[in-house]
Amino acid sequence: MKKCCLLLVALLLLLSVSGAVAEGVPMNMRTVNWDGSAVGRCFAPSDFRIESNVAVCTEEQSLGNPLFLTVTAVSPEEDVVMQYSSARDYIQIVQATTGNMTTKEHVDGRVDVTTLTPMLRFMYPSLFCDLVASTTISGVEIIVDAENSYPELQDVFKQLALNYYNEAASMSQLVGVNIDDALIDACERRYSFDFEGTPYYMCVAASVQALQYSMSMPSFYGDMSETDVTWGVPYTYLLLCPQAKFEQYYPCFSLFMDNTGSSDQFAKANERLSNEIRESVLAARSLDGTSSYCRSVLRDEASDGDDYSDERFTDYIFDNNDYTLSDGSHIKVDTAYDYVYEDGDGNIVVSNSAFAEPAGGNRLSPNH
Repeated sequence: MKKCCLLLVALLLLLSVSGAVAEGVPMNMRTVNWDGSAVGRCFAPSDFRIESNVAVCTEEQSLGNPLFLTVTAVSPEEDVVMQYSSARDYIQIVQATTGNMTTKEHVDGRVDVTTLTPMLRFMYPSLFCDLVASTTISGVEIIVDAENSYPELQDVFKQLALNYYNEAASMSQLVGVNIDDALIDACERRYSFDFEGTPYYMCVAASVQALQYSMSMPSFYGDMSETDVTWGVPYTYLLLCPQAKFEQYYPCFSLFMDNTGSSDQFAKANERLSNEIRESVLAARSLDGTSSYCRSVLRDEASDGDDYSDERFTDYIFDNNDYTLSDGSHIKVDTAYDYVYEDGDGNIVVSNSAFAEPAGGNRLSPNH
């Protein structure tokens, strides 16, 4: 199941803009630090400032993902924003009864005390994108301008969902739970709106993985029965941009998505924390009181390095080349670009023109 979760990074796919390339826009890779630890990296235009935050073991987190990372890149004029969000989990209580009595009810926004997971009714990716859009911008009319649900990739999604189902079913046999169904899907939606008289676009890309399971057992008070949907959003990417600048910065956003994310160590800290605090927080029915320990585990894992070698399914979806920079780090660049340069300051410039070489730039060759 863990492998399926890693592959889900794939499902954050972006709409292609015909003829748009990040011609001559200097971009660079920066380490994302939090509380003295390297938790991720960000590949954004060089003049953008980078902000980051990690929510640690709060009531808005789940036991499955007690850490939540956001990375935001903001233009000097503060009118273009790119954002990455790490994985989050939810649960929908479909029904829970003992005999004829309801024992649990679903209420969006509350925490299910059995699993310590926030309750939210299951959403397909398009609806989750709408939720992100509506909570990002309020007080203005937002119109869905374009959508890509990747019909050409539905066979890939179905196979991933089947693998997810089979792995979950194999594990559930040990605990007497029936796996009813599994789903993996992805979508990107582009929205248009006006902000202070300026027409804007907002792009939201998200993937969703979901399992529906059921369980029943006899009891003195009657048969106990419960059906739930556990679902998660492995990653979310967002772009806010004036429409007049969209063709310039959307390609940068594509490179941002290809190369921005949490480190392998951040993912390991999440997994380790989920296992280590499970017994204590379930007994207390709360993640409260574990913040200090969560911070220490994150620092401990991050001290082992800053790696990004775990498989990303985007490697199969996007037609990318891998490049090694002068400091030994790697970036991924769409094969549509014929020229990739690194200048003396560590900035990356991609282009389809041989005349875009920056002063003192070194042309990079793709790794094979």
